[in-house]
Amino acid sequence: MPGAMGYSGIAMLHAERPEVPILVVSSAEGAAVAEEARQLGAVGFLSKDSDLGTIEAAIARALGGRAPAASAASNAPEALPQDVAGLTPTQLRVLREVIDGKLNKQIAHDLAMSEATVKAHMTTIMRKLGVQNRTQAALVARSLGLDLQH
Repeated sequence: MPGAMGYSGIAMLHAERPEVPILVVSSAEGAAVAEEARQLGAVGFLSKDSDLGTIEAAIARALGGRAPAASAASNAPEALPQDVAGLTPTQLRVLREVIDGKLNKQIAHDLAMSEATVKAHMTTIMRKLGVQNRTQAALVARSLGLDLQH
């Protein structure tokens, strides 16, 4: 996905269209990779090497509202990627601006909203991510691969 790094594309897509199932087909392997994709909003994860029948079945299950068969279960998923997946599209845009080091006033101008609205979004973002300030929010987002290039 243009402008995305790591799993940030999944989080962005999920925030923009939470009703659309996201099925990741990737060359990356491992249960941890698949689980991280799911935590950020993907309904499933398949190896790029899967046969066509397996991919078709997974797509049909995802479109039918059922999760594709899991490749492997993970022990205890971290809550943080799920928290990022819970951000709205506007909150993700605000967070991207924060990652870029912009002040609330600059963010308000860039996103055509009031500074008070930016502050309200930041309060919600920090609450959802379980952090105390915007620097911690940016660090958390970067650690999850959300340091996006526009």
